[in-house]
Amino acid sequence: MSRRAWLRAAVAAVLAGGGALALAGLVATRAPESGAPLTAAGVDEHLGAQLPLELGFIGPDGAPVRLGDAFHDGKPVVLALAYFHCTMLCPLVLRGAATLARESTPRPGADYHLLTVSIDPRDRPADAEKARADLLAMTHPGAPEWRFWTGGKESIAALADALGFRYRYDPRSDQFAHAAVLFVLTPEGKVSRYLYGVDVPRAHFEAALAAAANGGTGSSFERILLRCFHYVPALRRYGAAVAEGLRGAGLLVILTVAGGLALLTRRVRGRSES
Repeated sequence: MSRRAWLRAAVAAVLAGGGALALAGLVATRAPESGAPLTAAGVDEHLGAQLPLELGFIGPDGAPVRLGDAFHDGKPVVLALAYFHCTMLCPLVLRGAATLARESTPRPGADYHLLTVSIDPRDRPADAEKARADLLAMTHPGAPEWRFWTGGKESIAALADALGFRYRYDPRSDQFAHAAVLFVLTPEGKVSRYLYGVDVPRAHFEAALAAAANGGTGSSFERILLRCFHYVPALRRYGAAVAEGLRGAGLLVILTVAGGLALLTRRVRGRSES
């Protein structure tokens, strides 16, 4: 992508109200595509697809569970794919889900269920239980269980494939490259919505839940893909600091673009009047 084309995309994101997160996503996707795990990660939307409910996983207590166990009482399910040793994007995605659970009108357990499945087959039930305990404190007081499951490589891959969730393991950094996304599923286990980013607007979340509860599927909200790590060729490593810097610099970029637009507008007006 040329610099001019990328600038137009950034300006469009600002004008569309995407804010700092949208700009961070644009910058992240503009990163040099020299790392195979990074370029292989992404999402291919499978709206309306039926998930394989027979897939087997492991609950926090070590007992075997089926994916269908999460769809047992006619309520939609909000699913996150993460891994429990991630120190970069995964905690942000899960904290975002916890914030939505705490602040939105629909209540987890009463109106929908929360499910997190690890994409790392090395994660164990103890890892899932620790992650669950850390997140439960952030949900609405008295919220029922938030399921955290682990599983084998085949079951994880089958679930990810059904969702269109492309992830890759990078042995050099011992991390997984993947997008930041929540999957909203109907009570029957069909893909209803994809919610991208780590700070999903409450209105989008509630609208997606309402549609899923009625069995509906449709187009996604902002398609903002954030990677679990960002490749820095000059440093020859993957750095969490870069991802943090992207988020922290989002406001500065918005102000810079806005200032440039204002200056450009004044110049155009000046030429028109002369």
